[in-house]
Amino acid sequence: MTLNSNNQKKSSDSKLKDIFKGMLALGGGKEEGINLFPSSTDGVLSALAPWIALLVVIDGFNILSVVQAKKAYLFIFTISLFLYKLCTVLLIPILIHSFSVLWHKERFWKRTVSSYCWCQWMPILDLIIGMMIVSLPGFTPSIILGFMAVLMILYLAYMIWISWMTIKVGLQINNKQSLIVIISLFFSEVILLFILSICNSDTLVRLSHELSAVH
Repeated sequence: MTLNSNNQKKSSDSKLKDIFKGMLALGGGKEEGINLFPSSTDGVLSALAPWIALLVVIDGFNILSVVQAKKAYLFIFTISLFLYKLCTVLLIPILIHSFSVLWHKERFWKRTVSSYCWCQWMPILDLIIGMMIVSLPGFTPSIILGFMAVLMILYLAYMIWISWMTIKVGLQINNKQSLIVIISLFFSEVILLFILSICNSDTLVRLSHELSAVH
């Protein structure tokens, strides 16, 4: 039992190292990094798990705060917002699999989803590092504002690029097809956001009035 447990731990550690190396490789524009990501159902679930866990923690805290405030309309809105975020995460494997079937690339979709989800952390980590640099003493407010503006632009640009890169290399498709997948992911989130706003229109109006009253 102990031997099997140690072997499983070593195997898990090795997989995490490979994933991290793959993130660095793809993040640096090296296409061969895609081969370091798992191409299995477990690999897909492992890549999605941190995003779902983050949603549960953050939105779970928000839901508890709303419950303590005893405002039913805010509770419903917070639950709806959590479901919206969860759907945006789950749409990633659904859409990538759909396009892989459309273009006869089914054998690549699991590795693509795995690499896509893991590599989405790269821009966030870079953003955190940038914000830590800005927080160092010696920067004037004007420099901080300018740096943050540039940082956000770079963050968005890098997020788009690495998304395009992982899908293109993962599914082994051309630039145009990869761009189609990226646009589809974006518009699917916009559609979900529109549905969220329609379903919670009364709550949004009420929140707007409350904010206006405060100011």
